[in-house]
Amino acid sequence: MFRYNFLSALKKLFRHRQYSYINIGGLAFGLAACWLILLFVRSEIGYDRWIPGSEQIYRLHSVAYIPGRDAMRSTRTSGPMFRALKSTFEEIEYSTRLFYSNPRVFHDGNVFNQSVTLVDRDFFNVFDLPLLQGDRNSALSDYQSIIVSESTARRFFGTVSPLGKTLSLCCYGSDDKNIDYVVTGVLADTREDTHFYLDAIALIDENRYLNSPNLFDSWTSMNNNTYVKFAAGKNAESIGDRLVWFMDNIFPDMSEHMPDPNLKTSDILKLSLMPITDIHLNAREAASDTGDIRPLGNKTLVVSFLLIAILVLGIATINFLNLTTAKFATRAREVSMRKVLGASQREVAVQFLSETVITSLLALLVSVFLVILLLPWFNQILSTDLQLNLFSSGSNLLTLLSITLLAGLIAGSYPSFYISRLKPARVFNAGRSGDGSQRGIFKNVL
Repeated sequence: MFRYNFLSALKKLFRHRQYSYINIGGLAFGLAACWLILLFVRSEIGYDRWIPGSEQIYRLHSVAYIPGRDAMRSTRTSGPMFRALKSTFEEIEYSTRLFYSNPRVFHDGNVFNQSVTLVDRDFFNVFDLPLLQGDRNSALSDYQSIIVSESTARRFFGTVSPLGKTLSLCCYGSDDKNIDYVVTGVLADTREDTHFYLDAIALIDENRYLNSPNLFDSWTSMNNNTYVKFAAGKNAESIGDRLVWFMDNIFPDMSEHMPDPNLKTSDILKLSLMPITDIHLNAREAASDTGDIRPLGNKTLVVSFLLIAILVLGIATINFLNLTTAKFATRAREVSMRKVLGASQREVAVQFLSETVITSLLALLVSVFLVILLLPWFNQILSTDLQLNLFSSGSNLLTLLSITLLAGLIAGSYPSFYISRLKPARVFNAGRSGDGSQRGIFKNVL
């Protein structure tokens, strides 16, 4: 039965080639447009989800409410906060700061400006990132070790292994002294779908910044991105409202700075924890983008694109359905003849569904080639680096097949279930399709 329906569908497609080109091409362009948009949407909502244990990692945000001024929202917090949070809340297993600096780097008689991220010892316990070279457990064992990314390693050392090589850094706030760092590891270049970047990593040595206490020692200077990782089975909800208690009891007394003696510290400064998987699309609304590391996404744009994808697919499916029903009169006589010869309503319905599904699968193949062709242009327009990766992930292929089969089933539902119910006597006696006014109303709606 399947073989008969398959061969019958192919035969009709070849017999009506112009109709087939239009039908397959229209649906293929709709599927390609929908798929390109969904690649963008999936990329935007997938930020940081690739990081192992990302669902347990949160970033601390702060909001300052100063009387007479607008609320000052920031993605940064004070230096001592990360240590105090870990010691106060047993639900927090690890914590670390990220402080972005741009020191001068001296190498082979040349001077470079290089981004270096200063972190704490628990960095790799929070962010489970593998090293391409070096031992992650010992790479940051002292304050004169540095881990560089692949591109940074190539910049300074070419194709030679950088392990054991020396870079001399002059960091702001560290008495402007040159400090020799030994390269102890190489980290893969940071992926694009991440809210931070890591060109080089070194430990924060607070003793080097005693002349700049605002960087790491001050409770009121917001200069650090603070991250915490909750223990298994715990999350920010486990802490609940205890962040307010933390501000009023652990945070140093600020009463002498209060404009009103009745105000508490938590009335002036509020803290919140955001999952890192929400940062790209939600940090701007929750904490503005003051101090954020990379440009944030636009949640409204993502939702709009998703609606456009649904609309494009809907239009393509409706056009597909309209073209299918355009052959109504010819197929009505064909169906009537088959039923006279003994075909059941179910067999006729299955035939029509088979034809539309096969047509949609052919459109799928064409759409894949269109996506491959258009993706470089699409990336250039959106300044992205989207990859099709059709066979690298089962979910990608399953999603694409599901959308295509759904379009084919929707397009074939009308002719299969309506035309298959036609009475042969009515069609032959009427000398036409015998569809009556219902089809006219249906066509107008479409």
